[in-house]
Amino acid sequence: MFRRPPRPPTEATVGGDLAAKTASLKGAIVSTINGTEWPSESKGAAKSLLNTIESSPGIPNGMPSALQELQGIVEQYIRVLEDVHVRLKDVSSKTSMQKWNFLQLIRSKTTNRPSKCTLLLKTCQDDVSKAANSVLERLDQERNKGERSLVISMGNQLTSG
Repeated sequence: MFRRPPRPPTEATVGGDLAAKTASLKGAIVSTINGTEWPSESKGAAKSLLNTIESSPGIPNGMPSALQELQGIVEQYIRVLEDVHVRLKDVSSKTSMQKWNFLQLIRSKTTNRPSKCTLLLKTCQDDVSKAANSVLERLDQERNKGERSLVISMGNQLTSG
């Protein structure tokens, strides 16, 4: 039997889905960070990651699907957020936290190097920062294109009127 392929999403659906997914992931990451008792050595890194997540860009609703490059960058940003969320959920489990605290106790007596927990949090922060900066740069480019188009059309109206 012949099955019709699914219809491509409309412009509003694409932007709305990406915006909702981004907001949902950011909320889940914030919840995981706030709901975890991080080892004392890692609390600063957890706070930095929290600040990065909270200051990372939201995706505007109704983003036109015609902006394929922007959509690709936003989808990459979402993949980074998903990856960070999975890593944080894994490390924040009770048994993992007990292991981190025990290892931190031993490490504090033997070395000054950052713990694996701190390194994980810093890596997550770096990943989110890079992805967020890509999104912000592309959104700024699109905003500037829109402003230039508006100025050109206003100039055309002034010269023709």
